[in-house]
Amino acid sequence: VVGGNNSSNTNKLVEIAEAKFNSIPVKRILNKSEINKNDLEGHFVVAVISGTSTPLEITNEVIDYLKSI
Repeated sequence: VVGGNNSSNTNKLVEIAEAKFNSIPVKRILNKSEINKNDLEGHFVVAVISGTSTPLEITNEVIDYLKSI
């Protein structure tokens, strides 16, 4: 989930994702620099969602970065 620490929308998205996908790790990040490649080992699919106040540019940078690794 891409979004700010203090965003209630982002925090709610994390909460929903954790409840829905309880066996899959859910991470909240501010931007692509917070992506840890080690967290992705063994995972072949990554879903990205962002809070409403997260700029589309930031979300797209995260998606583009994930596509590149």
